[in-house]
Amino acid sequence: MEEIKVPILRDNKKLTVSQMMEYVTNEYPDGIPHGLRIRFIGEPSFNSNTTMFLIRMAQFGVYPIIETILPSQSDEWRFPYVNEAINVINEEYGGTRGILKFLIGSTSEKTRKTLYGAVRTMADFSKAVPHFPKLKNDAKIVLSFDTSHPVDADKILKCFSPSDFAVELKTDSTTLNLGYKDTEAAVKKAGFEIYYEDDEGSD
Repeated sequence: MEEIKVPILRDNKKLTVSQMMEYVTNEYPDGIPHGLRIRFIGEPSFNSNTTMFLIRMAQFGVYPIIETILPSQSDEWRFPYVNEAINVINEEYGGTRGILKFLIGSTSEKTRKTLYGAVRTMADFSKAVPHFPKLKNDAKIVLSFDTSHPVDADKILKCFSPSDFAVELKTDSTTLNLGYKDTEAAVKKAGFEIYYEDDEGSD
């Protein structure tokens, strides 16, 4: 599946919707391919123009993958971006023609801080989940974990419901990760659907 990574900043300034659109059209002067996967370079919640950009891009039949680490650097960031992203996926992409992915990394908060810096804790984030809109057509938000770090299925289940969330288990193919199958089995036993990105975005 063809993919483009769109920057959200240039010279430390937020790109406008028009600038992001221009970036894509410059990459595809002969037309934007249907089903094109769109990701952002950087944390999308730091540029609120990303949601309007995805609204504008919906007409081309693209498939957005919105990935956020749930940052906590700003007191003003109280999860409004998550609400906006869900609304965009619902209204412009039918709930299922795009993915909202939370890059959790590990169920160890110490490890998460090492990986991502200042981020919301899983417990803190789980308290906000009931206030989010539901994704349409039984779509689920994806929780992405790196199996080279601690991943405890019971901790995931304590914070998130399998009815609203799926789990992605990333592994480094260049190293032998003996715990992957055990982690996958434990996550499935907890009731979570396993998300495989290669299965998404195709017609």
